This record gives sequence, C-alpha cells and structure tokens, in this order.
Amino acid sequence: MKDKIIILSPEMSEARLAQIHMLNAILTESWLQQIGTGAETFIVLFFSFSTTWTLLLFPNRKGVLTALGFIGVFIALAISLQTQLGLILPVIGMTLVFAGSTVSAGLFHAYIRRIQSSTHIATLQRNLSQLHKELMRKEHHALSLVESLTEARLAEQESVTRLTQLELAQTEVETTRHQLHAIEAELKILRKHTAETVEESSRLTPDLDSLSVECQTFGILTKDPYVLKVFSDIKKAANSFSPILLLGETGTGKEVFAQAAHQLSDRARRPFIPVNMAAIRPELFESELFGHIKGAFTGAIGGKGYVEAAEGGTLFLDEMGELSLDLQAKLLRLLENKTFNRVGEAHTRQANVRILIATNRDLKQEVEQGRFREDLYYRLRSIVLVLPALRERIPEDRRLLAEHFLQHFANQDHRDVLRLNQGALHTIMSYPWPGNIRELKQTLAQAVSLAETNILSKEDLRLSENRTVPGGVPNLSTQQSVPKKKTTSQNDDTILTALRQHHFDMQATAQALHCDRSTITQRLKGLGYEALVKNQGDFALAARDLANDESLEDLVEQKLREYEANLLPVRKRYQSVEEAIVDCRRRFKNLPDRYFPAVEILIRDRFSSSV
Repeated sequence: MKDKIIILSPEMSEARLAQIHMLNAILTESWLQQIGTGAETFIVLFFSFSTTWTLLLFPNRKGVLTALGFIGVFIALAISLQTQLGLILPVIGMTLVFAGSTVSAGLFHAYIRRIQSSTHIATLQRNLSQLHKELMRKEHHALSLVESLTEARLAEQESVTRLTQLELAQTEVETTRHQLHAIEAELKILRKHTAETVEESSRLTPDLDSLSVECQTFGILTKDPYVLKVFSDIKKAANSFSPILLLGETGTGKEVFAQAAHQLSDRARRPFIPVNMAAIRPELFESELFGHIKGAFTGAIGGKGYVEAAEGGTLFLDEMGELSLDLQAKLLRLLENKTFNRVGEAHTRQANVRILIATNRDLKQEVEQGRFREDLYYRLRSIVLVLPALRERIPEDRRLLAEHFLQHFANQDHRDVLRLNQGALHTIMSYPWPGNIRELKQTLAQAVSLAETNILSKEDLRLSENRTVPGGVPNLSTQQSVPKKKTTSQNDDTILTALRQHHFDMQATAQALHCDRSTITQRLKGLGYEALVKNQGDFALAARDLANDESLEDLVEQKLREYEANLLPVRKRYQSVEEAIVDCRRRFKNLPDRYFPAVEILIRDRFSSSV
C-alpha cells in the first residue's frame, strides 16, 4: 500500500489529531499490530473473571448492570488503547472468550438457581404438608372446643333454668305461705263474725237448737242462723192471706219452704198444688190454671184448673219469672180480686186459695227491662223471703245435708250404712255447689249407686276440680236480689265474638244478639274479671286476651280499669274482706253468679294490698 502523507498543522485540535491518527492507522494498516500474549491473556482473564463473579455474586438486576459496566469498560479500554497507543487490539478473540465466559457464568448461575429453586420447592412442599397436618389437628381441636363450649352453654342454660325454677318454687312457697297466713287471718275473722252473727240471731230467736229441730220436721236441714231466720219468718207469715214471694237460685229449696209454709198454716189439711209456670205452654196457660168448660175449644170436655184443685189450700207458682207479659195480666186479676173465669165461661168464680210464688230471676231488673209487669211486681212484694245459696250457708249445713242424702239413698238402694271419708267430706265442704242443694243431692245419689265400698271417697263424688268458695253467713240486708240463670261458656264466646265484631259497642252488640244492653255489659264485666285473674291483674294482657285486636286493646283496657275500680269504692271503708265481698254482691246483683269466684279473688287481692 502506498504511503500517504498527511500534513499536520500545529493549530489543529487534539480531537482532530486523534481522528487523523486513527485514519492514518487504517490507511497504513498499522492497527494490525499484535500485543503481547501476556497482556492479552491478562485483559481477557481480568474482564472475564470480573464479569463472571459479578453475575455469581449479584444474580439480579444489579449484577447484570455491573457486568454491562465491565463490558463498557472493556470497550472504552480498547478505544483508549487505540487513541493513546495508536493501535487497535485484535480483540475479537478476547471478546469471544469474554462472551463465552459470561454466558457460561450465566448458565451456571441459572443451573444453580434451578437447583436452589427445586430444593426450595421441596422444602416448601414439606412445610406445606406439615402446616396442612397442623391445620387439620388444630381444626379438630377447635371442633372439640366448640362441642365442649356447646355442652358448657347447655349445662349453663340448664343450670339457669333450674335456678329459675328453684326461685319460682321458692316464690310460690312464699306466696302460698302468705296466702295461708291470710286465709288463717280471714278464717279467724270469719269465725268471729259467725259467732257474732249466731249471737245476734240468738237474740232474735231465743232457741236456735229447738228451731233447727223444728225445721227438720218439715224436711229443712240447717243450723245456719239466716236460714233459721227465714224459717221463723215463714212461721209468722204462714196464716197471712198475702202472697209470699220466695227468691233464690235454682236448687236452694224454695218448694220445700213453700210446703213448710202450707203445713204451718191453717190450710195444712187442704191440698198443696205446685205449678211449674215455665212448663206450661202459653196457649194452654188459662186452661191449665183456671180450667175450661165443655166445648170451649176443639176436644174440650170440661175440667178444673190448678186454682180450683187447690181450693181451700195453697197454690205454689214456681218459675214466675218465665211467664210472658200477656199471661201476667191474667194472673194479676187472680191475685187482686181472688176471682177467675174458666175458659169459655162467662161466669166469674171466687178463688179460696193461698198463693205462694217463687222465682230465681231478679224481678226488679225484669221490670226495668220491660219483661215483667210493674203492677204485678209490687203486688207480689207483700212478703218477700230470700233463700241463700248453699255456698253462702255455714259449712255445717253441707255436712248435715250430705249425711242425710247419703243415708236416704243407702236405704233406698238397700245398702249398708254408708259414710264419707275425710277427702270426700273435705270436697263437699269446699266445693262451690253452683247447683246448690239439688246438685249435692244428685251427686250423692250417683255416688251411692256407683260406689263399690261402704266408704265413699273424693273420687266417688266425681266432681270437677273447681275453685273452692269459702262458706259463710250471708248478710240479711244483701239478699234481696237473685242472679240470673247460669250461662255456658259457649254463650260467653258468642257474646265476646260479637263484641269484637262491633268494636265493643254495647248497644250495637245488644241489637245484633237481640238482647238488652245491660246483659252485654254485665257479661263483659264478668269476662273482664276472669281475664284479670288469669293474667294476675295485668290490665294490658287481660285487654289483649279479650280484644284480640291491637286497635281495640286501649278501649278494652279502659273498660277493665273502670270495672276493677268499682270493686271497692273509695268512699267506703270495710272492716274485713268478707264485708267487702258481701257489699260487692249487693252492688253487683245483676252480675251472673258464676263470675263471682273471680270477683272474690280480685277483692281479696285489693283488700290485702290496701291493708
């Protein structure tokens, strides 16, 4: 190659001079000079060793950047050697060696990383397996703890329940103890009151024992001072020509007292004709009572009536309250003028009979409600005698009557002497006897017929477990009213349903049921008292039971509070609970009798709380 001459000027810059030197080296091929083997080997080993260990020591981004730095240094060094020494190293071999060592280092590092990853994965799998086993063990332990906790909670609940039951039992024991003390106190007061009443009656009738013996001759078994007082009044009025009105519940013995009045009179030798007014058909009333002549109606053959049959004796008209208004007018003439006409006869006949009348209705209320003639009512009030219910008589009367009926039915059935055990006697003494003497008689008749032994037990009586009503002496001034007939719970349900349908509007309910407003009012009052007893005096709960409608509860609760407030008037002061009960019976004379057990419970609670 031809030599090239390049003229250098002293004014040229160093960079320009470097470019000229490099161009000169290329043109003259002077860059193909060899460096020493040692130097080349040193350069390659140094950079290869540095790059390899950099990648091995820092197998991450930092190591790669460092290796790239070494490569950059290597290139810069080559350029620097060319610039400074005026030659270009034969770096291809060194570069291949450097690249090979770098790749080998990378592969080796990747292999090491793979081995390490495999080892780490195996380690993680072993740890995962152990953790899984540990998790299963802990889950099993947790389930065991949950079961134990559940059992502990159940045991705790059972303990709380038993503790609550124990507390309730203790409360009931305390309540029973208080009730027992209250009953003992009331019994003491009652005995004192009974003794005072007997003493007072003794002043009225000097010899109660002889009067009681005399009563027995007429079939009246009693030692009750009030009943003996009624018998004494019967004796006094026996020969009076005025009618006697006997009031009392069904089964109290009104007909027995009527027979006693007849036998005590100067008419005892003449007939005693009892007539059940409720059993006579209205269209046959005149014919049955006054008689009829032949041809008076189809098939009439002529005959006497009850009035003529009782000529010179006593005519006992029972169930007078059941008589309709038009028939009451026909009976009024007989009572006023003692005259009558047979059916179909124009001739007026004179009646020579003593008339006794009985009813279990409150005739005064019947008059107010337009179901009984006022003039007839006042005509019958000449002599009024009230027979107390069996539960209102002293307990000794129940024992006397029970023993009498027991012996009567034993003789009738040709049985040996029968007697009552203590349980049966206690039941008879404590049972309220809503059917009065008649119910007691029929109960003992059944017991005698079905008894297998000569000693009757409580089970032989076959009485339902009703709440007992303590026997006591009735107040003479409170016996002028008689409760209406007992109604069934089905009737109560019917009335309560109608009240709910008419939103407890008394007038609308009465019109729907075709009865008077006072009947509905008294029935709701009785149901209210029973609901208060059932709910232990809680007005809200009692109103909820009766209303069965949230929108009506406030209205019903207001009525209940009004009814309950009237039990014991604020203006009155009572000496004992029995006095309060007797006064309540007098004031609530139109309330059906079957509600009075609830009334008595409420009065006793009110009385005890006020004391």
